[in-house]
Amino acid sequence: MAFAAAAPDLARAGWPVLLLPPGRKAPPPDGYTGGNGAVADDDTIARWAVESPGGNVALRLPDGVVGIDVDAYDKGGVRKQGDVSLADLEARHGPLPATWVSTSRPAPSGIRLYRVPGGTKLPGIAGPDIEIIQHAHRYMLVAPSLNPDSGERYCWVTPDGELSDRAPRPDELPSLPSAWIDGLSAPEPERDDRQRLNLDGVRTSDHHLDDESPADEYSRTHTWEELLGGDGWACGSWRGDERYWTRPGKSVRDGHSAVEHRDGPLVVFSADSGLSMLHRVGKPTADGGGWSLSPFHYHAATRHGGDMSAAARSLRPTRMRADGTYPSSYGQATGTSDGTIATDPRPEPRQPEAWGEPVPLVSVEAPPPFPVDALPAWIAEHAVSVAGELQVPVDLPAMLGLGALSIAAAGRLVVHVRSTWKEPMALYLATALPPSSGKSPAFRAMLGPIDEWEAAQIDSAAGRISELDQERRILEKKMKRLEDSDRADEARAARVELEALDTAVLPQVVADDVTPEKLVQILAEQDGRLAIASPEGGIFDMMAGKYSDSSTLDPYLKAWSGDTIKVDRMTRAGAVVRRPVLSIAITVQPSVIEALAANKELRGRGLTARFMYSVPEDLVGRRNLLDAPMADLDAADRYGQHIVAIMRRWWAHPEPHAIPLSAEAAGLFMAWRQELEDQRGPNGPLRHMAEWTTKLESSVARLAGLLAVAGFDTARPPAPGTTIGADEMAAAIVIGDYWLEHGKVVHDLWSADPVAGAARKIMQWAADQPVDNFTVRTVFNALRRTFGAVDNLARPLAMLVDHGWIRLAEGHDGSTGRGKPSPAYDVHPDAVVTFASCSSHVRNSSAYHAYSAPKGSSRDITPLLAEMESEGPPYALSALSALESDGQLTEGPADGVPEDATSAPELSTGESYPQARGADMPDEWGEL
Repeated sequence: MAFAAAAPDLARAGWPVLLLPPGRKAPPPDGYTGGNGAVADDDTIARWAVESPGGNVALRLPDGVVGIDVDAYDKGGVRKQGDVSLADLEARHGPLPATWVSTSRPAPSGIRLYRVPGGTKLPGIAGPDIEIIQHAHRYMLVAPSLNPDSGERYCWVTPDGELSDRAPRPDELPSLPSAWIDGLSAPEPERDDRQRLNLDGVRTSDHHLDDESPADEYSRTHTWEELLGGDGWACGSWRGDERYWTRPGKSVRDGHSAVEHRDGPLVVFSADSGLSMLHRVGKPTADGGGWSLSPFHYHAATRHGGDMSAAARSLRPTRMRADGTYPSSYGQATGTSDGTIATDPRPEPRQPEAWGEPVPLVSVEAPPPFPVDALPAWIAEHAVSVAGELQVPVDLPAMLGLGALSIAAAGRLVVHVRSTWKEPMALYLATALPPSSGKSPAFRAMLGPIDEWEAAQIDSAAGRISELDQERRILEKKMKRLEDSDRADEARAARVELEALDTAVLPQVVADDVTPEKLVQILAEQDGRLAIASPEGGIFDMMAGKYSDSSTLDPYLKAWSGDTIKVDRMTRAGAVVRRPVLSIAITVQPSVIEALAANKELRGRGLTARFMYSVPEDLVGRRNLLDAPMADLDAADRYGQHIVAIMRRWWAHPEPHAIPLSAEAAGLFMAWRQELEDQRGPNGPLRHMAEWTTKLESSVARLAGLLAVAGFDTARPPAPGTTIGADEMAAAIVIGDYWLEHGKVVHDLWSADPVAGAARKIMQWAADQPVDNFTVRTVFNALRRTFGAVDNLARPLAMLVDHGWIRLAEGHDGSTGRGKPSPAYDVHPDAVVTFASCSSHVRNSSAYHAYSAPKGSSRDITPLLAEMESEGPPYALSALSALESDGQLTEGPADGVPEDATSAPELSTGESYPQARGADMPDEWGEL
């Protein structure tokens, strides 16, 4: 609970604090969670801590304190160079004294804090990847907040380099050397007696000051709605005299990029490289919190590369005097025979049209990391510890921790939502990660206490079962002797005694690779309670095709909702399981989840809708195995003790115990449900996920109950009147929102358009090069194996144009024909970042993992090609590209046939890609 744990201590230490949403860096679009200003009063902080105990905590630096934010880490394949910039600054201004650092990444990244004289103003940027944070416009996240980019928690590092669980006081900070203050202070722009700068920096001769300059006129006649809105920026509503704008290509929910002041300038406070053209060198705002722009300067930066003189010249036609002359200060002019000043007759070069925000082909942004703050502390601590030691995304141990909690409490605890609506506290959870990503060791770490408790129960029951078996054998022999001696009455009495003997079986808590029929049998033997837990997801394989009888899905469907299972057999006794409860916690390869799309039975009957999915980032190849921290054994002990205590308290409970929602929790839950309902309309963004999101609601209600149980005193039953509180429901909703975002990724995998897949193939090629523009001939030559014929590029290129990812280059109309140049397209500048960020997800796809092989080896790719020509996994196109780029598939002549202009490129296996010789693509490809 980051905010509740840290905010009071920060305020007492002298820091004004802000409350942000859990796991977020930026405020939501409608403002800060706790209001628009940082506070230090106890009452407000206490109220915020109750409203959002798991929120991230941020602080604003008071006057007299600055932060030097150094970024030195890999982001999107690009290395941030803050450490290099810092070394350059220290070489110029002297070494910085050791100080307190707030960071969520390895050194030298982090924010270094220093004291400065009151009223000191420094520029917002000190160098590449180094920002200066001051009190007016910036805030900084601090421990124990969760960094949504890295998935790590912030921490404090002392001047000695030691981790600290407390924040420093402002008076503990060392002073920033005066050489640094002097060196960073922005110089005043040069002035002379003959010229001066207008508000946009365009020089104007004194004798023309009475004439309105083109810069002033442009700024007066253009609004930010026209300029920013036309370029695809998104804005919020006015809050007082300010409103916030978010640059194209960035989600509003991820934060803002600039603030507009009513009747004033636009201040760009983001140091994002995508806004580098708006970062005016030596022109920060007075307080160093950003760059102040007028409409004219925005026009000059975005249309003329920052050349304000060129921008002014381009506006000259609107400033012609009545006598046909122009002010000499407006730019280049030529003399005439009568002494008047005429315009330069040469036309201005055509400026490229600004790019708008492109429309995603499918969901291409990585889903958010797991909101660890929403977990009970004893689960969160262990999950973070396991993730650090195993170098896995924290999503994996966090999801398995919820699975363990579900297994421990399911079967004897029920959430009473309202009226007749009750939900068993059982979850179906699936986490997708590729091979060798640490699934099995994470499984042992998080579900080990369940296995140990089950083994202890088996040992305890084994003696009693042995005694019963011995009694049964004795009675059977006795009955046989009596029947042989024709003592019928005594034989019948012995039979009655035998039938009355207890039937005991070994207790079983968890099953792994179990058939549906065996599942029903075990449920009947175990009083209707069981869990399926597997690091390999074999149960999904069973569901996806090992057994074709649709009735085999009934146990999974009915056990999720608690409906009675009845099985009638011809050859032996049937089985009846009343109130079955099944928990499922599995980790699978992404290929397994993608394969579910092809099984209409699983999706049609709603089985896939019952699972809550996690598709975390794949860290394989980027793990720091040398410096991985050791697991926290104390946290592991606390986790195991809690799990065992819950099982000991509830596993043998005779009847299900219902726990109602409090009025506050019910209000939160119903409001959240209504938000989902409003998006399930005919044209709503969740329409295609309507069935899954209704199951999401049930899962969140169940999770709220589990989170409440996690905090109960296991030594005694809940007191009368115990309810599930607002805190538990709020935390469950935060995790529910996480499931929703990951569910969107899964549904995109299931429903992607083949044409969109082909379009993604083109964009991934363009991003991998990278290229700013390309011709049809260039892309065809690069992707000949995929498209086979030039005509097959038409539909995916048209889709890319419609979605704003490419556009025809100047001078091209898109037509083709003999003697005409190949059509050329310009590429959206965001394409490299957007499509490079998808590469890890592409390489998680079923096609990639199913058919990848050691480099240099041969492998039959016929199944892959068949998959690409069917309604199978939608990322097969992208997977083929990834296999090629990773050296898994290479070109080469097959069977000694030389390659020429008419032969198809061959793969190393000797299998020719279908239609590569110029024939039409099959219908399943969407008639590209």
